[in-house]
Amino acid sequence: MKNIFKNLFSTKNFFSINYLYDAKEGLVKTDDSLKKQKIAQVCMVSRKDYWHAERSYKANLIDLPKIIMAEIKTIAPFEGRVFWQIKKLSTTESIINYAVIPQAYIDLISEQCQFIYPLNLDRKILTLGSENTSVSEGSIDKKTNENLVGEQSIWQLLGFFIVKKSGAIKQQQKLPTKYLVLSMLAVVALFTFASSAYLNFTQSHYEQAIFANKQAVEHALIVQREVKSQYQSKLEFEQFTTDNKNVLAILGSFNFDELDYVITQVHLHPKGVKLTGSSVTSATDLLTAIVNNVHVKEAKFSRPVTKNRQLEDDFTIEVVFI
Repeated sequence: MKNIFKNLFSTKNFFSINYLYDAKEGLVKTDDSLKKQKIAQVCMVSRKDYWHAERSYKANLIDLPKIIMAEIKTIAPFEGRVFWQIKKLSTTESIINYAVIPQAYIDLISEQCQFIYPLNLDRKILTLGSENTSVSEGSIDKKTNENLVGEQSIWQLLGFFIVKKSGAIKQQQKLPTKYLVLSMLAVVALFTFASSAYLNFTQSHYEQAIFANKQAVEHALIVQREVKSQYQSKLEFEQFTTDNKNVLAILGSFNFDELDYVITQVHLHPKGVKLTGSSVTSATDLLTAIVNNVHVKEAKFSRPVTKNRQLEDDFTIEVVFI
């Protein structure tokens, strides 16, 4: 998502970077092809045509704008326009780059462009216009510089806006300042909207993940309870078989000779058995025969006796052994 925001708010998406200022050649258009006009023009400035200084401040972030404004008024070593860029910003230290461009250069640049971008801002140079540099300015072609500037975030250009002097004649200005400000506000609004959409999407994703995990946990608990119940039944059955080794013998001792019945299910429980079936004769007679057995401590119907379609008694008798 970070790369998406970086690409979305890169300089090339909003500004045209078609000019380069060099003291020898003047203001040169780097690309003569016809392109769609964007909100503003950016002019790249050759490294040897501006003066650079770097300042470090320990002040808090609230006071930093006031310090930058004060520094702009005094830092220039000659008459010119002072521009700035944040190199590092933290709660403990802030580093600001300052670039001073002669006023005569700015007067030419401002005829076509609303922003400047000092090339190779971190390169050291002895004096303004000096050729004593370890790397020739022409070693990096103009197209490469244009691409490098285009990849920068638009927020990097906040301190590079060319403010017109009061009363200055605005010749050949393609976009009025009011429209430029409105466009910048639109960009900020778009950034805010995109950030809100991203946060809402992220929140929705995590809510769905939490809900899915909740369902998985609930299912795991249900399975755990079922396994625990089955394990407990197994323990009870093992205990039952240990305490009642002659269950079949006891069932075989029941005297049902004169009764007409069918037992469909025998369920063992820790204290005895549960018999389910049907009887042509009275189910009560069957219960009486079970109660009279010497191995039986107690016997009872665990549910009411009902009649089936064959008019037989359907019964469930719970038996407790001695």
